[in-house]
Amino acid sequence: MNIIIRNCKNIDSGTVTIEEGKLNIKYAINGTGKSTIAQVIDCVASDGDIGDFIPYKYKHENPIEEEHAPYAELSDTVTKVAIFNEVYVQQYIFQSSELIADSFEVFVKTANYDEELERIHELIKNIHEAFRNNPHLETLINDLSVFINGFGKAQSGYSKTGAIGKGVARGNKVENIPPALVEYKAYIQSDKNAKWLSWQSNGEEFLDYAEKCPYCATSLTHEAKAVVKQVAIEYDSKYVAELQKMLAVFNALHEYFVDSTRDKITELSNSSTEFTREQINYLKEIKEQVRILYENLCTIRGFDFGTLKDVDAVVTKLTNSKVDLSYLSHLNSPHTQECIMQINKALDEVIINAGRLQGQIAIHKRHIADTIKKYNSQINSFLQSAGYQYCVDIIEEGGREEYRMVLKSKVTDNPIDSVKERLSYGERNAFALVLFMYKALKDNPDLIILDDPISSFDQNKKYAIMEKLFKGQESLQGKTVVMLTHDFDPVVDMIHTTSIRCRFCPCPVGSFLYNQNGILHESNIGPHDIQSFFEIANYNIENAPDEINRLIYLRRLYEACGRKDMGWQLLSNVFHPDRQTPIYQEAEQDPRPMTEEEVADGTNIIRARIPNFEYNRIYARAHDVAQMISLYRSTTSNYEKIQIYRLIYHGDINDTVFKKFVDEVYHIENDNLFQLNPALFPTIPSYIIELCDNGIDILESELTY
Repeated sequence: MNIIIRNCKNIDSGTVTIEEGKLNIKYAINGTGKSTIAQVIDCVASDGDIGDFIPYKYKHENPIEEEHAPYAELSDTVTKVAIFNEVYVQQYIFQSSELIADSFEVFVKTANYDEELERIHELIKNIHEAFRNNPHLETLINDLSVFINGFGKAQSGYSKTGAIGKGVARGNKVENIPPALVEYKAYIQSDKNAKWLSWQSNGEEFLDYAEKCPYCATSLTHEAKAVVKQVAIEYDSKYVAELQKMLAVFNALHEYFVDSTRDKITELSNSSTEFTREQINYLKEIKEQVRILYENLCTIRGFDFGTLKDVDAVVTKLTNSKVDLSYLSHLNSPHTQECIMQINKALDEVIINAGRLQGQIAIHKRHIADTIKKYNSQINSFLQSAGYQYCVDIIEEGGREEYRMVLKSKVTDNPIDSVKERLSYGERNAFALVLFMYKALKDNPDLIILDDPISSFDQNKKYAIMEKLFKGQESLQGKTVVMLTHDFDPVVDMIHTTSIRCRFCPCPVGSFLYNQNGILHESNIGPHDIQSFFEIANYNIENAPDEINRLIYLRRLYEACGRKDMGWQLLSNVFHPDRQTPIYQEAEQDPRPMTEEEVADGTNIIRARIPNFEYNRIYARAHDVAQMISLYRSTTSNYEKIQIYRLIYHGDINDTVFKKFVDEVYHIENDNLFQLNPALFPTIPSYIIELCDNGIDILESELTY
């Protein structure tokens, strides 16, 4: 897989090669464009505006010329990218109430979780369907509800203002019409009687306006008027409506009552007199049994499992909801028995499914517990091995089956608030990296970018993090990962050190990125490209193209070995001005000229590595500015250019920062034990060479003048 980049910030053009399914370590010095590479890849993958990456030198163009427009090309296989950088840490890590945003999604909501929950929801659906497809249940519940509501809301269980109190309890005057109103029987007993009575009463108030009917204007006698007025007195349209409603309910429930109860209700509903106290108590007794049946049926119909925690007692709850008519004497009719038998049969099937549901939920909860235990163990094991005095815990939030990951100190069990403020920079980065890994495993991107992730850690923590990230099943092992870094330690561990490299499968691959005047280059780093300082020095002593450079490498080797014999003494004089006669210099002693014997001894030591060494000849050449400028121009290695530059200027450099960098090619100053050969890999920043080139140009022009 290749990433092609053009005209993006400090990269004019370049191609980055990525091996799929492996960790690709891209080692580069600062200023190469590592972050630019990461940002460009992320931008292109997310369909962002790459125009923001235009190099500063082209920003003045309006419009931007086509050949200067930012461009990047990713493989067609890359559609989703996860990038770890400071932006990610700021947006997703160390939230106010949890270590990472969406802890539940990352650590709990696994594929198994979704599958199990789907099975649970299917069982619940089946349970609901069993009742939803029972028409008897819904009809019976509605009728029972009207019956109960007919008693009103009084604490005694019966209210005179309820439908029964206002209608049936006053006597059934629809069935028992007063003799004087018999001629209105057809209207009073019609199915639209309430509507007729309302119409009739509306005209009653106009009777005294004239001796005529207010509707048909025919003559009315005084007696006829009295009969009409009596209709309004005897019959209230609201009373009749309530009466009719309750009679309809009594009729609907007719078959649900036993014969004796049905006969009593029929008798009461047809009575012409107001209910007695005994009759009301009898109805209240019936109402109580109806209420019990109604509530049981409502529980069955509306049975909901709420949260998964509620299902632990689901079978018991369902069993208790079964209806036992033997305790409901008024309702234990053959018809009720048949209906309840069907409902109880459906309920038995539900109980079987509920048992399965109970088992499925138990599996589900066990998986959640195992998942939490696994992630807690994995992360805390890493924290311990890396020496962090913290641990994490995935906790359930308020019993709501919502989970979040929190940080805890080893000395207390309480979650730590304000995590950002409590952790050091290195600790924050370590946590952030590990949490990012789990998020990436959850999201499964095509490409993962780590932008300089471990430079802030000490040696032990660096390796602990690398092993956590890339070793084992619960890691980025086998994922396509690009790690951009200026830290050489992971290159040594993962590419060079066989005992470590073989722990990771597939083995990581490495390369060196360098930016030469805007052109991004890439060189592979194999295990043999990483050498100890001594291997590099010995190689260059034998292979450097000029004896001056070979002598410089030899002096560095002596210094690294702590060797201060006559060879080192003599060689040190070669690179200092005004040492035509070499001097012997010992710590805390005044320098003195070397004796002929000492010079001869030193010469023999040096000739063991550089056979044609002769002090006076080499010294004269080393301090011939014209020859050294010529050598500088012909040298292709930037590292050796700096060696020659220092020799030319004898360390007389005003810029102290620049001077320290130049001096390091002569002396041992915090060199890594293992490194890339600077003569073969251009590890010297371009700006350093530019400073050297400028210095040589000035000196050459002065010599010419």
